[in-house]
Amino acid sequence: MIAPSDPSCTATTDRKVGKTIALSGRDVLAELKKSCEKFGIKLALYFSEGEWAWPDKPAGGRFANNGGYHPEMKKAQLKELLTRYGPVEFIWFDHAIGDGGLSHADTDKWVRQFQPNCFSGFNNGTAGGRIVLRERGKAGPLGGDGLTWCEGQGDNEKKYSYTVAEFTYPLLGKNSGASGDGADWFYSKPKYDGMALPAKKIYQDYLGAVKYGNLFSLDVGPDYAGKLREIDVKTLREVGRMIRGEIKVPVAIPGKASASSTWSEAGYEAQMASDDNPATRWGAAAETRSAWLAIDLGSEHSVRAVLLDEAGFDRVRKFEIQAQVKDVWKTVSTGTTIGSNKEMVFPAPVKARVFRLHILEATEVPTVGEFQFFE
Repeated sequence: MIAPSDPSCTATTDRKVGKTIALSGRDVLAELKKSCEKFGIKLALYFSEGEWAWPDKPAGGRFANNGGYHPEMKKAQLKELLTRYGPVEFIWFDHAIGDGGLSHADTDKWVRQFQPNCFSGFNNGTAGGRIVLRERGKAGPLGGDGLTWCEGQGDNEKKYSYTVAEFTYPLLGKNSGASGDGADWFYSKPKYDGMALPAKKIYQDYLGAVKYGNLFSLDVGPDYAGKLREIDVKTLREVGRMIRGEIKVPVAIPGKASASSTWSEAGYEAQMASDDNPATRWGAAAETRSAWLAIDLGSEHSVRAVLLDEAGFDRVRKFEIQAQVKDVWKTVSTGTTIGSNKEMVFPAPVKARVFRLHILEATEVPTVGEFQFFE
């Protein structure tokens, strides 16, 4: 138990926020819990399983996939969290540097010992818990292919007794160019203060979460003053208005797909990139490093933006978006990498019936999970 005279969160270590100058003597988590109760919000926690200062850490630096081993410390810290701040809805376990010496199965058992209704989820490592975490993922059905990183999970999440799926990404955007500064998941530099994903894209993923019964965790990091950026507040308020029906939201325009080539096995046809299913994708023929994927919208539309997604892969290195105008392909936008959920907003609406993604360079066989259009 934590002594009443120690209000700074944990009794297990001096490495805690309560020892900092700005937060001296404060139990920050208790304050957060009180605020959640005030506004009727259920509390979920993030927990890093390993600690770089723990014993038996191998050589190789911070990303050696082993933060050392101290299972009793891990258990003690979890016990504090689950007995002092409950009820806790779920714990998001980060396996980035190992499990700390306590397996995922034992970790989940330990959590349930104190709070039987608390969900455990692990973003990597051995599959376990009741909630599958799709870090930097997308909405999708439980049991979907390629939507999580856990080892040994195979193609079917259901066989691991998961009951719900969660997906998350940072509001700044995974392809913002800020990842190298660590600015995608938390505040890093003022130069990114005007950058955030469009509210429309977030709303579309919210609809996907509702469709598949997923939990949608949107990461928003406070700045150096502990406040949300102006663009974060503006974006989230706009998403709220969309959810409440106060703003008319453009939806993806359905179309018929064709491609320059197709992977030899069934299930990778061009239409897989236009079926609004995150578990399917188009693949070009083997050995190709350039290809095109075209979408016929059925009639002319004034397209303002397209959404591209490589279905968890990162192979494209140069591409262009083209529109067929009077039987001539006109380049309307260009780019380098695509990755996940990349939105291309045109400077002005482009009126056409047929558009295509022309992949000029790729490191492996081109593959696309989603190619969507918005008016």
